[in-house]
Amino acid sequence: MEMHTGFVVKLLRQKKCGFIRLADGSEDLFFHVSGVTDSDGYDGLLEGVEVCFLIVENPGRDRRKAIGIVRN
Repeated sequence: MEMHTGFVVKLLRQKKCGFIRLADGSEDLFFHVSGVTDSDGYDGLLEGVEVCFLIVENPGRDRRKAIGIVRN
């Protein structure tokens, strides 16, 4: 699987999820707290932070999602 880069564009702390925009701006990807593998975890993420991640299909949804998220 290929690692991608992007930026956290929205955090929904109460729902423990958010959205990452691909570095080329082509797509916003959903992510859940369970997809964050950075040593500081979900609490270490801030809007605007650059991250690296994998993209996988999101079963039951029409959009892909980000997993394996770490700060870049």
